[in-house]
Amino acid sequence: MTYSICGTAGRIVSRASSAVESTKKALRQAVSEIVRNLSDADVRAQCKELDNILHRPYELTEFFDRNLCRAAEAVFRHVISSEAFRKSKAVSCYLSMRGEIDTTNIALEILRSGKSLYVPKITSSKERRMDFLRLYNLEDLESLPSGVWGIKEPDFDYKGKRRTCALDDDAEPLDLIVVPGVAFDETLCRLGHGKGYYDVFIDTYSSTRHPTLRHGKGYYDVFIDTYSSTRHHPTLLALSLREQILPVGQIPMLEHDRKMHAVATSDGIIGDRKVQIL
Repeated sequence: MTYSICGTAGRIVSRASSAVESTKKALRQAVSEIVRNLSDADVRAQCKELDNILHRPYELTEFFDRNLCRAAEAVFRHVISSEAFRKSKAVSCYLSMRGEIDTTNIALEILRSGKSLYVPKITSSKERRMDFLRLYNLEDLESLPSGVWGIKEPDFDYKGKRRTCALDDDAEPLDLIVVPGVAFDETLCRLGHGKGYYDVFIDTYSSTRHPTLRHGKGYYDVFIDTYSSTRHHPTLLALSLREQILPVGQIPMLEHDRKMHAVATSDGIIGDRKVQIL
């Protein structure tokens, strides 16, 4: 009888991947339960220095009680004070759903500070495909319809014109992507919601965007073998409550899973010093 070594190895890898995904699913459920059951005292403990925040919280409380909104304000303060945010020109920010840190203030600050704001839109659930479409102003942000899972998403057109997509050849390169997640650790491992949209998009974006091609100054003549060294890699910044930061080693990672560059919490920013608060 002939045995296929490749076939056997493939089955072993498949079983290992299935075991990891099962662990991830159980971990998501456990962390989500912890966040759902946070007491007011737990959340208030993450809001110590908010009296120093000058920005007025945007009122979006249908998903969050007041204390959780205040915890989101603490995270917001650290994000906008970070070097990565302050130096960015084009930022993608997810629009939060129930159980996530409210990102409304971050989206508002991106628009108010004159940066370009891109937000996710699910285009194919089957293929785990997501685009990042540009929002142009506050009116645009406030008028978004609900999309998949009740999350607000833009239409492809705005006022009769096609929206700019982050993958367009003439779109400005994203400097910063604000990423959601269920749990993280201090080595910047991320446990997502299990759909893989961000992993797929970031892989696609980093492998197809060339930061020099948009300038129109003869850069199309660069040698193809230099392409990989000039791919655009945005800073990946996740948002988290304290309870979502797990001990190192508890988040299983597969080959396609991406680590963050930094994680913003109510206590500060974990990760790359270039992302730290100035």
